[in-house]
This record gives sequence, structure tokens and C-alpha cells, in this order.
Amino acid sequence: MQKLLLRVTCFLISLTLGAASANIHRSFLSRKTIPQTAHTAVVDEVITEPTWRCDVTPKLPHAIKVLLDKSFAGWQFPEVSDDDCQSVKTWGGKEAYAQLIQGDFDGDGRLDYAVLIEYGSIRDRGVVIAARTYIVVFLHDQNKYKMKIVAREGGGCLQLMRKGDSDYDYEAQREFTYQQDTIMSGFGMGGMSYLYENGKFRAIITSD
Repeated sequence: MQKLLLRVTCFLISLTLGAASANIHRSFLSRKTIPQTAHTAVVDEVITEPTWRCDVTPKLPHAIKVLLDKSFAGWQFPEVSDDDCQSVKTWGGKEAYAQLIQGDFDGDGRLDYAVLIEYGSIRDRGVVIAARTYIVVFLHDQNKYKMKIVAREGGGCLQLMRKGDSDYDYEAQREFTYQQDTIMSGFGMGGMSYLYENGKFRAIITSD
């Protein structure tokens, strides 16, 4: 009788330990198989264009300033809209100015200058309606500069188109490549490029 009770007791103890072991094993497996939730911080990247200072006017070489003062007494650089200023600097870099560009416009290997200035006024029936803007270029010739008036309605800003750049001629309805550094004036409708050909500048519409 005692042996029977002992066997029953041992059987019950084994059954209890087996169930406990199975529960522990299932619990361990469940912890291993439940994926850990990854909390990833998502940061929205905001890409902004650089903002350039537009309240600084360019400095001219002394020889060019002397020529301007002699031919356009009282001239000044025009105010440029912030949009035009930012566009010019985004295109040409922080040292680019909407009122002054430098390039080899006549293809002789020397650095030339083009400036946008205000001089005089535009009148309608005797009433001043706007300041007149000029594009004036200074071609480097030996140890001096030759001054040429490119346009008497210069637009809002200047931009340098470099030799090899591609553009579109809206009058000829064709694409073309600049053969040398070129002056461009204005953005949007009526933007003009001034090509140096045969000793003078020819205007074509390159922005419409």
C-alpha cells in the first residue's frame, strides 16, 4: 500500500514539474518571437536656398569710375529687387552683383566690365515716370578701357552668360551656344542677351 501511494505521489510531482517546465519554455519562446518595437525619430528635412545680402553695391575699378563720372555726371547704381538679387547670386555666386558683371565679352582674353546705372529720367508729356537705366560696357584695351553704351533701357538686373552656355533665341526660334561671355539683362518676359559681333553689341530676346 505504501509503495502504491509513493508511486502515485511521484507521478503527481513529475506531472506538476513537467507542466511548469512546459509553461516556462512557452513563455521563453514567446518572449523571443515577439518583435521589439523600434521607435525611430523621423525628422523632416527642410532644404532652403541660401539668402544673400542685397544691400551692398559693387566697387568699380578707379579708371571705370572716372569714365562714368565724366560721361554720366551724377549717375548711380539702381535699386534692385530682392528677387532679382537672389537670382543673380544663386546663378553667379555671392560675389555676383545685379548691377555689375565681369567677363571677356569681346573674346580677346582680357577681363571686361558691364554696369547697370541710373542716369536721367523717362518722361511722358513732361512728367517724369521713371529713372532711365543704361547698360554700359568697358572693354579692356591695352592699359585702358573703351566705353560703349549697350542699351538705354537696361532692365532690372544684369547676369553673366558664360562662353559655352546654351540658350534659346526667341526671334530666330532656335537653340544656340554662346561663343564668348555675354551680357544678359532681366528675367522673365523680354529678357535680352547682348552678343558682341563685328565691333558692336547685337540684342536678341532670350527670355520670354
